[in-house]
Amino acid sequence: MKLNDTAQGYANNLFGEKVEEISTRRDREAERIISFYASRGLGRSGPLEGALMQNELERLEETVVARKDSLLPAYEKSGLPINDECIQQILVDVKPVLEAGKRAIEERFRNRGARTGGGLMGNTWVSNQVREGADAILARVARSLRIRRDEYALLSGQARITATQPGGTTKDGLTNLFDRAALDSDLSLWLGDETRHPLSLLMLDLDKFKTVNDEFGHQAGDEVLKRTAAVCVRVVGQKGKVFRYGGEEILVLLPNFEESEALALGERIRKTLALETFTNYPHKITCSIGLYTASVADYADLAVGRVDTAMYASKDSGRNCVTVWTQDHGDKRTPQQE
Repeated sequence: MKLNDTAQGYANNLFGEKVEEISTRRDREAERIISFYASRGLGRSGPLEGALMQNELERLEETVVARKDSLLPAYEKSGLPINDECIQQILVDVKPVLEAGKRAIEERFRNRGARTGGGLMGNTWVSNQVREGADAILARVARSLRIRRDEYALLSGQARITATQPGGTTKDGLTNLFDRAALDSDLSLWLGDETRHPLSLLMLDLDKFKTVNDEFGHQAGDEVLKRTAAVCVRVVGQKGKVFRYGGEEILVLLPNFEESEALALGERIRKTLALETFTNYPHKITCSIGLYTASVADYADLAVGRVDTAMYASKDSGRNCVTVWTQDHGDKRTPQQE
């Protein structure tokens, strides 16, 4: 998957403008660091060398990210999908920038050692710092590309689902999933449509989500919700429709899904989410899932109540599992029952 010449030129122009700004700013920062340590009599010290290395690695990361950020819009303008093949190609394209940046850092430290009568930290220290820093930078860039891939899948995937599973079309602003109004519209219609049966419902709730917001802030919480939504859309594909039910709860409608098939898909969602990593949250996320396979005679509140009951049964069973509703779970009291 290669960009055409026009798109490549567009990306190169974006990158060139950004690199010039990064270089100017980081050169000024290096001068400030040297002046700061010199004013304290630390003109040749380990802390000074460490601060300069940190500045150089930040310069390198900003430059690599700028290259990545110049390529993504070029792919989108070319109408190419942001998928795994695209990610691999972008990583191939940024590696020469990374390697050139590594060489430039080592050269700057060699020159600095010559000017000061020998670098305090030595060439081995410089090489190790550069290698470890570059590996971490590439890993972060790859992760950010996977996030962008998932966001692209969420947007394009839900658009395809709208075409294949017509019904409610209103979206949730944060996750871009279909919202509660769309669910209310679809569920009532689908329950009464024999061609969609067996109709299975999955209710997903993130485990201990409150601690994400409380300990790491709402930016982390929002990222976790968006990534969870992307996982659900990626796993469900065009087989069903994914809705944000409320808070950290997601509901999936699966037309023509037997209970056993829905259970297998629920397990895939659960296991896939447990493997996700996040930029703003350092821990893993798990979820509890309930499953209910409805009949044509069911009404919406009953179906949602049963899948919700099954989800809470998963919570009671220790979280991070899928529970199928049975008669033993009973029913919630719903407006229609009362």
